[in-house]
Amino acid sequence: MGSIPPNEPKNPFPLPSPVAGWFDKPGISHDDWERTLDDWFLSHRAFRRRAITAKGQPADGYFPIIWKEVKTVQELLTKPVDPKSKISDPILLQSVQEQLEHVIGQTETIKSAVCMGLGRINWQCHTDYNKSWIQQCGLFLAICQLLEEKQGVKPGSIKRFFQDPAFEIEDRWILEKTGKEKIIAHPAANDMMGKGSFIFAPHFPATYMFDTFLAQGREIDLLLTNTIHGSIDTIVWPIVDHWFTEVYWSGRPSITPEAQEMFNIAKHFLDNHTGINYWGAYIKEKVVMSAFSKLSFYLPKDRPVTSPK
Repeated sequence: MGSIPPNEPKNPFPLPSPVAGWFDKPGISHDDWERTLDDWFLSHRAFRRRAITAKGQPADGYFPIIWKEVKTVQELLTKPVDPKSKISDPILLQSVQEQLEHVIGQTETIKSAVCMGLGRINWQCHTDYNKSWIQQCGLFLAICQLLEEKQGVKPGSIKRFFQDPAFEIEDRWILEKTGKEKIIAHPAANDMMGKGSFIFAPHFPATYMFDTFLAQGREIDLLLTNTIHGSIDTIVWPIVDHWFTEVYWSGRPSITPEAQEMFNIAKHFLDNHTGINYWGAYIKEKVVMSAFSKLSFYLPKDRPVTSPK
């Protein structure tokens, strides 16, 4: 899994001794170095010296527990529901499982899966970290597992990738060192949007949707992202923002070509995809409802889509 060096790094570029002309030399002063270290550890509490275990693990060794939470969500969504389980609403959980099976049953062969925009875990302490991160990551793994089971292939056959410029060292440690997942750098995911791809983009920033999976010519066999059918409210802001900026700059209220093009992109996508709202409410005690609010699956319209039983 890797470990953290026992001692904090030393200043690699110290300023020379204060002699004549020393202020013309490049380097980092002692005070600047110490202040920078303090700022870094303030932003990354999991890596402060008192949070490092004797085995060199950050966050008091808590990151494997976080990954176990992710796997618990995956298990809840993929294993048959025990009516006698301690889950508060097993019937609701079973309904969500049936919805996932219904959607996945309509897919063609999926060979790769990319989780985009998962965000930061933002670990502060054992009780303070992003619970939506846990839920969404677990759902992504669950869908990949269900796709593999539907296709009759062995676990791990679908290549999984994670991409988010917002990832910090904590996210990388949990995903890569603990979970053995693969993180790719932006914009590598764009090249993976093709036939046989599953894109998982929960609450993806609306501004970037137009240049990624909404772009014409991108083939995606399964997409889970912000709900835009019925009303495109989740992607209205970039359209209106661009238009109003031009209105109040130029004084002309007519729709701009750029705003019209963004609307056309959304329309073209909806003309060619079927949207299925995702319920996403399964374990009331632990699930973070905001993790799955206003999310939907999208399937190409060039194949028959059946109604759930």
